[in-house]
Amino acid sequence: VYGFEPATRAYKMAQEKLAGFPNAHLRCVALGKQAGTAVLCDRNRDGANTFNWNPEHEPSEAVTVVDVAPIVEPLGEIAVAHLNAEGDELTILERLLEAGLIEQFRMILVQWHLYDDALRARSLVLQERLALTHTHERRNAWNCWKRIPREPRGVQDVQTGQD
Repeated sequence: VYGFEPATRAYKMAQEKLAGFPNAHLRCVALGKQAGTAVLCDRNRDGANTFNWNPEHEPSEAVTVVDVAPIVEPLGEIAVAHLNAEGDELTILERLLEAGLIEQFRMILVQWHLYDDALRARSLVLQERLALTHTHERRNAWNCWKRIPREPRGVQDVQTGQD
């Protein structure tokens, strides 16, 4: 199990909950398109994000952002990814598509946070691209994308005899 939580407060809570699970690996970073930093608004409740906040009146913290592609690539096939990035889901999935890594995921559970029309438009384009490799079904607030089964390489078509 690999977890990524950039908000210090939430990261500490996750550390406590995952203590005693030796196969749980948690990092206090945000996943993104490229390495860098971001300002995260933490309203002292669930849902710290980089959108919809007033830095003069709401607490924030600078967080480390890491490129998601070099983290995912060496992992090989990933059974389930749970993606709830408070608005940055699109950036993460776009990067995985750009890097050709999206098919490593058998299932992706996404909770969209589409705060404005621009994000909604980007999500439609992204969902069209995801539909090339994954089927979609809605599960309450979650969108479930399941990888379309692929024919194993070297398997011949029974009728044509070709790969």
